[in-house]
Amino acid sequence: MKYILKYVLTFIGIIAIFVTLLFVTCLFPSEYIKKNVKNSSETLEKEGNIKRMFVIEKLDVFNFDNYSDSLMINTVYSIDNSTPLYSSFIARKNYIPNLTEKVYEDTTGELNSASKFKVHDEVNELKDVVNGNINESFEYARYWHGYITILRPILLIFNLSTIRIILTIAFLFLAIIVLFNIYKKLGIFYMITFLLGLIGIEYFYMGVSIQGCFVFLITMILMEIILTRFEKIKDISIYFFITGMITNFLDLLTNPLVTLGLPLILYFILIQKNNKLTIKDSILIFVKTCVPWLLGYAITWITKWILVDILYNKGLIKTALSQILYRTRGVTKLSSSSVIAKNLFWILIPLQIDIFAFMIILVLNIKKGIQFSKFKETILTIFPYLIISIMPYLWYIILKNHSYLHSFFTYRNQILILITIPIIYYKVLNLDRIKE
Repeated sequence: MKYILKYVLTFIGIIAIFVTLLFVTCLFPSEYIKKNVKNSSETLEKEGNIKRMFVIEKLDVFNFDNYSDSLMINTVYSIDNSTPLYSSFIARKNYIPNLTEKVYEDTTGELNSASKFKVHDEVNELKDVVNGNINESFEYARYWHGYITILRPILLIFNLSTIRIILTIAFLFLAIIVLFNIYKKLGIFYMITFLLGLIGIEYFYMGVSIQGCFVFLITMILMEIILTRFEKIKDISIYFFITGMITNFLDLLTNPLVTLGLPLILYFILIQKNNKLTIKDSILIFVKTCVPWLLGYAITWITKWILVDILYNKGLIKTALSQILYRTRGVTKLSSSSVIAKNLFWILIPLQIDIFAFMIILVLNIKKGIQFSKFKETILTIFPYLIISIMPYLWYIILKNHSYLHSFFTYRNQILILITIPIIYYKVLNLDRIKE
């Protein structure tokens, strides 16, 4: 009972913090951030709904999601500080107090644009709302929109261009710290493996995408906590439970699985450093990490719907449940293979590099007396990584519609397989046992 009470009190406390943060950061008028929002809108207008950047390591142009960034800034600007809690909970876009004529409630399907636009155009909607040229508003209450608590205060001081610079520096700084500590605790192989995984999903370019940044910031912070406090952690479950809650609060269903998968890989590596795990041991660790994360993520989300319905009678629970069915099935039938293939397309080059690197490692180490593990020992060792490597594809199969339509960012869940493949090679070939 004490154990359950601990989680109940933690949950209530964190939800209270979430609500308080939303309320406090919505108290000041949007006029205070208008200058930086307008400047940001001009930047986004020049780039369009998709920001195209040349990624050096992939020798190709990749798309980054200005569409969602525009929506987020629009939502932040559309806050009415005369009703701070209502505004933050209902999360309207295109809302201008005393000018908005029609507000559409959150409905199943994709978020709509104003009728003046023939296609969904978030960038130009942001431009219109900051210039007071739009009269249709849309609610997006199904998410927490916790990014409001970060983005709204930042826009008091900085515009989008500066925010991107700050985020890029933060991403680089966190990567250096985490990778250095991985090197100190686990060695150069694991450091390079995680580095290549990050490169494979354009981590070092993610500073230009507000929409995708929070998942990776949460992930890197939890990984650093695990690295520095591993020996002192008595209850790993609470860390993953809280991480699931924070992920749901800040993220708009981009790559939430990353906040579970990457720290979990790291945790297994640290445990296996000094311990041999049975299948039962590994399953127990999965239960202690994945179940709390999933509960934290899901219950936090459901709590938002309940609070909105209790406080404002919006019928959001029914809408949200309908949306879940839409995201899993969509309006047209999609095959699992087509969804997986569309997401795989974005990481073909990193996967090929993994395979090529494996062949080089194998050739270079044959003369050093490579020792293949015994079958049973190998299975026990690589079992956790095999399970983690299929997690993204289970996610795609469950959320078919979402993963298909938004493959240009959901593919980043596959960082899990980009990191687990080299680890599986390493464990199977017993390269850590080769005597120089």
